[in-house]
Amino acid sequence: MLKNLSTGAGFLFKGWQMMWHPQIRVYVWIPLLLNLILISIGFWFALDLLESTMNSWKNSDSFWAELVQTMDWLIYPLLVISIFLTVLYAFTLFANWIAAPFNGLLSERIEELLTGAQPQQTFVEFIKNIPRMLMRELQKMLYYLPRALFLLALFFLGITTPIAPFLWFFFSAWFLSLQFIDYPMDNNQISFKQMHQLMREKRWHNLGFGMSCTLIMIIPILNILLMPLAVSGATIMWVNLYKSPVTQGHGL
Repeated sequence: MLKNLSTGAGFLFKGWQMMWHPQIRVYVWIPLLLNLILISIGFWFALDLLESTMNSWKNSDSFWAELVQTMDWLIYPLLVISIFLTVLYAFTLFANWIAAPFNGLLSERIEELLTGAQPQQTFVEFIKNIPRMLMRELQKMLYYLPRALFLLALFFLGITTPIAPFLWFFFSAWFLSLQFIDYPMDNNQISFKQMHQLMREKRWHNLGFGMSCTLIMIIPILNILLMPLAVSGATIMWVNLYKSPVTQGHGL
């Protein structure tokens, strides 16, 4: 298990080298700029939400006010982690939806470089595939939102307060891996359902990769690089762990 976790995490660091390859750099800039803009907005929104939530609880006459006043040393860090992960993931989802065509193109070019394959699609075909890519992002949002809202509800109801950050961390790690491994899988016509099945077969690799993505995401400045970095790392993981005659050719 530990070996698979570390192997999965290592793919993200291999992605760092790949994203600066001379033949790849040009495909990195658009996702990078989009991520910079949206992550900056996300941090501002998270800070504002954190401040208003704490003030609301402290000034109320509810059970939460007493709890916050007596256990602020515990509640505040838990609230910071939970709100930041929630907001940053929401903005990451939105950023990935906007940048999906460019992330798909970045992943395709990396796979071609790694495997020596010929270009899979012309520019015209790429344009035609944009609606399909955006629908795929919608599938990921529909997967994420119910589960995220359920965890959030448990936290605000006080049911999972002590372990909420851990639940968020593992769920976030799994989803980030799903988010980014989807680009090479979609390029190779792997359905969303089949992708999920393949991920479960390599769950510890995916958790390791997702954990490293989560850690990068909560580090200011460095998190701006997450989108192209994770697409690069996930594509390398796809080529090393998944790409085979068995997985290729499964249509949507």
